[in-house]
Amino acid sequence: LAPVVVLVDIDEANLARVADDVRRSTPARVVTVVADVTSEAGAVHVATQAAEAGGGIGVLANVVGGSRPGKT
Repeated sequence: LAPVVVLVDIDEANLARVADDVRRSTPARVVTVVADVTSEAGAVHVATQAAEAGGGIGVLANVVGGSRPGKT
């Protein structure tokens, strides 16, 4: 079974570019999720999608950077 990489971004176009790069560099199955993980609902959605895609979560890297106007 190939590993599964779940990529998440709020920016769908950027997510697609990164997913393409990952697909070219690894045999892993790449799953993309568009979500805002600064909200609890967004984070839960991502965790659910990741668990369903890979049968569980083996490694989790939370790399949320920057800030957005109106978000504290």
